[in-house]
Amino acid sequence: MERPICIMAALENELREVLSHLTIERVERYGMSKFYRGSLDGRPVVAVETNWGVVPATMAAMSAVMHFQPSAILVTGISGALAEGMNRGDVVIVDATCNHNFEMFSTAGRHPLPIPYYDQLGRWQALRRVASDPRLVELALQAARAKGLPLASEVIDQQAQPGSRKVWIGASAAGEVMAFERQERKRLAQAYEAIAVDMETIGEAHVALTFGIPYLAIRQISDDIFDEMAYEETRWPALTDQTNLHYTADELAQIAAGSPQTWQSQTAVVFDHQTSWAVTAAHLVLEVARLWSPR
Repeated sequence: MERPICIMAALENELREVLSHLTIERVERYGMSKFYRGSLDGRPVVAVETNWGVVPATMAAMSAVMHFQPSAILVTGISGALAEGMNRGDVVIVDATCNHNFEMFSTAGRHPLPIPYYDQLGRWQALRRVASDPRLVELALQAARAKGLPLASEVIDQQAQPGSRKVWIGASAAGEVMAFERQERKRLAQAYEAIAVDMETIGEAHVALTFGIPYLAIRQISDDIFDEMAYEETRWPALTDQTNLHYTADELAQIAAGSPQTWQSQTAVVFDHQTSWAVTAAHLVLEVARLWSPR
């Protein structure tokens, strides 16, 4: 029997476009995550709504491995920009993932720590980043070319026309901190040599590494670090394809400082389950799933 491909996203909004292309057979819950068992063009697929944050993503990836033994783990969703020239809606093929929560503080500042890792033979290793499977990276590039999406490295004018998309290849720094502030994002870019930031992928990547499962994340940029208007003077814009957030970073911080009930009610409009986020990234993930052929 063919092992399923696992497609993961933190929120229903990020998974909605994927689900619209699947034939869903049944829905199961393990922990706080929702698992959609079904197929894509006849191939078995398990789509997972993990919930946001590294810990829920890690737990969901572990549940996927334990219950479904996937042949590959693919991740989609939104991501913040760390690289100059990125525009909202650009796509990032994540070729490596770092843990920006795993740091040491000293009088000289903050320093990334190596990621502790035990391989399948029980040998301890220390890694700066978890690499994505090169075969999956190549399939993602193939899918992007087929859709006519240019590589950012091939685009001379990085300030693309509104509505256009570019594809970037590089590392993502993941951690359970919403890194809105521009100086912090610039620090993350330099310290981790990353071009994007998110809140889940290191958990999923670490589980995939531990169990020897091919892994890849494809994310879509929701905000532009170098837009001087993005955080102070305008509403936090552009969850890529179809929808907008309705709060600035400062407003979100004020809401978060209140009660959990206030956060839930005030941000309900942001997490409107009728809208789809990161649609272009989802389409590339779906195409990779179609092309994937496990060894």
